[in-house]
Amino acid sequence: MNTLPDRLSVAGPPKLLRVAVVQGDVTVREGLRWHLGGLPEIECVKTYQSIQGLLDADSLWSPHVVMIEHASDALQMRRWLARVRVAIPVARCLVYADSAPIGEVAELLQQGVAGFVLSSDSRTFLQDAVLAVARGGMPVSPQLTRQLMQVFVVPPWVAKPMPTPELSTRQKELIEGLSRGLRYQDLATQMGVSIETVRTHVRRAYGKLHVNSRTEAVAKFVRACEIGRTTVHSVA
Repeated sequence: MNTLPDRLSVAGPPKLLRVAVVQGDVTVREGLRWHLGGLPEIECVKTYQSIQGLLDADSLWSPHVVMIEHASDALQMRRWLARVRVAIPVARCLVYADSAPIGEVAELLQQGVAGFVLSSDSRTFLQDAVLAVARGGMPVSPQLTRQLMQVFVVPPWVAKPMPTPELSTRQKELIEGLSRGLRYQDLATQMGVSIETVRTHVRRAYGKLHVNSRTEAVAKFVRACEIGRTTVHSVA
């Protein structure tokens, strides 16, 4: 079993992430390699023009995360993902697209895709998304989050009881900002703090909400607010 990097997990020996990028456009492909290759958590980023190229690669090199371009043909997309799951069962797939119908995004997530990002997302968000996938989260582009909530969030009148997430005022403000599609940098500027401070507060909020990604956090927070179960403390 592959062990996640020590910066992403408190247990296990130090080991960095291996990431595969499957993208037909060479300019986009190399841009993603450059964006992700600079992260200290990532050991290696290998790029491929096609799924077949990835599957034909050295079998001894097994990526933890596969960022795969979105196919306009939904059936083809499912076939690609199925081939990756069979050939590299330890890998988690993160879909990268210029755009996609929200129904298709929801369907792919329900079928086991680990996340969905857009080409218009910031470099920082793309980097955070790859790390979130490695942690077991389900990162989704801020542009898609609100629309997905309408698909996934259970109406309050049928919601089951849930633990009370005790969020501080600052954590509540951050999650509300994320629900509006704001980036970490936007939140840092708005609050007059560093982006690392924002990340720290968001991580703590994720822990209290028992989630691993923006989409899960926003959905659970909104649901909790709708059924009146969110407690907010004044100390950040």
